Amino acid sequence: MSYSTAEGNLTAQIIVGSFATLVLSQDDSPVRLSVTVTPNKRLTTKKVKKGTRFVTTYLRKAYAGFIEVSTAGSAPPPTRSDTR
Repeated sequence: MSYSTAEGNLTAQIIVGSFATLVLSQDDSPVRLSVTVTPNKRLTTKKVKKGTRFVTTYLRKAYAGFIEVSTAGSAPPPTRSDTR
């Protein structure tokens, strides 16, 4: 799985939990993240016998989707509170 924006690859920042956007106001354009899921090739291929030889058939391919983040109103951004 990989995450990216127009600025570059964000996969490491998202996995570690250090990715953050700027504070969005209601007038800002949404932040768009590209998400690509690439399945394990070993699990998504199948060898099919055709005559005297085997042919590799691919069962699934990569999926690419988008996540858009925007503000829905004028509420203040949520705060994080750790209770330890």
